[in-house]
Amino acid sequence: MDFLAGKTLEDLKLWLRESGEKEDYAVPLLTGFYRKKMRDIMQIAQLPLSLRRKLAAAFADGYYEPSHLMVSADGSRKYLFSAGEKGFVESVYLPERSRHTLCVSTQAGCRMGCAFCCTGQSGFRGNLTEREILNQVLSVPESSMLNRIVFMGMGEPFDNSEALFRVLAILTASWGLSFGAQKITVSTVGILPSVLRFLDETNCHLALSVHSPFPEERKKWIPAENKFPLKEIILSVGRKGMNRHRRITAEYVMMAGVNDSREHLQELIHLFRGTVFRINLIPFNPFEGSVVRPSEASAMQYFMKELNKAGISATIRRSRGTDISAACGQLGNSLRLSPD
Repeated sequence: MDFLAGKTLEDLKLWLRESGEKEDYAVPLLTGFYRKKMRDIMQIAQLPLSLRRKLAAAFADGYYEPSHLMVSADGSRKYLFSAGEKGFVESVYLPERSRHTLCVSTQAGCRMGCAFCCTGQSGFRGNLTEREILNQVLSVPESSMLNRIVFMGMGEPFDNSEALFRVLAILTASWGLSFGAQKITVSTVGILPSVLRFLDETNCHLALSVHSPFPEERKKWIPAENKFPLKEIILSVGRKGMNRHRRITAEYVMMAGVNDSREHLQELIHLFRGTVFRINLIPFNPFEGSVVRPSEASAMQYFMKELNKAGISATIRRSRGTDISAACGQLGNSLRLSPD
């Protein structure tokens, strides 16, 4: 038996044609399943009874509940979902006033090997399927409250690009969940071909991991710099022009004595002044085995003030869920657990 979760409009049109049914039924089927959240196909009354029976025999919904929950003192919630032989993956729900954000994973582990990130230091177990990614959004208890989705969990989203683009289509399409594209952010180390495709095909926000403005130093923290240099990414993104509905952010994790010097600040200003990027300063969140410390709050404030003075919009991100290892860069401990 196959699963409906993760299927796109074209998938269902093809199945209907091959089953001798009208492909026009694909829209009411997926609208009922995704947007109206009718997990029981027999409830979708817009479909003929004979077709509902045929679909029910061919498809299960494919959703499953999280296996574990950890709750932070600040109200953040980390959910662990089983990904079979790939182990567990983590999603984090972040409530803040009227914002209800879910941080979603796209891989079990990560191939990028970034030194500032626990996931990057935990090895790679495999790509998540469309169903496994989408299930995180639809199976957390807070699903109906979500108004922000950020692909900033475990894994590099653009290293699982085909699944990512299909999930983005399901999230934003009128036949899918009709989730606003401007409420979705995808974070990346900068896999340039997929970044450019993303800018062409979606209106979602983009967040680029920077962490050092100096190429040789950035290579130590983000090995992808060897193949996709930061300067090339900035230029290529700039050539696409500015979509006023899209936010493009450079993420800068600040580490004491590592990348918080005046030289780093001046090079950041040199790289990003006059570009479409804004800068989000993030305190380094320690994890087991890490050897660096977060920058002092005063250093982060100074960076923000000077960047803004230079005409670059800069903000400081407040860490959430550090007590349950749910903050930026801390996900990945679940890979040590057995799904059994």
